[in-house]
Amino acid sequence: MRIALVILFVVALAMSAQTAEATPGGSLILSAPAIVPIQTPFAVTVEGESPDAGYVAVQTKLTYPAVGGLSYAPSPGPADEALWPDCVTAARLAQPGSVLWACVAGPPYTGPTNYSGPIAAFAFSCPQPAVVPFALVPRVGDLQLGSHYVDATTDPIDPALAGASVTCAVDYDADGCEDLEELADGRDHLNALDWPDVNGDGAIGAADLAAVVAGFGTPSPDVTGDGIVSAADLTAVVSQFGQVC
Repeated sequence: MRIALVILFVVALAMSAQTAEATPGGSLILSAPAIVPIQTPFAVTVEGESPDAGYVAVQTKLTYPAVGGLSYAPSPGPADEALWPDCVTAARLAQPGSVLWACVAGPPYTGPTNYSGPIAAFAFSCPQPAVVPFALVPRVGDLQLGSHYVDATTDPIDPALAGASVTCAVDYDADGCEDLEELADGRDHLNALDWPDVNGDGAIGAADLAAVVAGFGTPSPDVTGDGIVSAADLTAVVSQFGQVC
């Protein structure tokens, strides 16, 4: 709590706890890919729609499950996560399961902005398959530790908030092999063409080799994706002969 209040003081430059009622307006919405491969970075982006009165500062509190190995990869500095073009002074407090991020448009101050668009982006990765809900926490009481805008008189503006859900895929390339198995076998879990299982039985064997030989010089079964069955397809099958997905 003490660290969070210090961050708010630095970012808002003497914007202490407010007793005024917040003005509703604008929105802060999370945007993220619907499905992502495991062990591959992806971005969760805060998209903002400006309140009618404009704003001079914005704060977001992003929460996510602190279990399951989901990893947040903070940028070297909080300003590196900013997408809001008017952001000048940024601060961040990252804890297991949450990222509190804020930025103020100054100094120097040029008045309120009505910018709508991406505000900030945060990098995550999944070590294993999971469905991950991300949420924006609203402002709580007068401590202002949640998501909100700040107007030119330093009063808070409580926007509409919306979260996002990301599925960390079991089989991202849809080749029938789970990503964790492909990674363990040294295969590319993003490339369906690196698993030449022609008959779809989950193993590379004689039937796959026979199918490729029978189709030599024709368009199918083209396991390498180059448009024709050739020696490259034979090599692909032979190189993984005997492997089981």
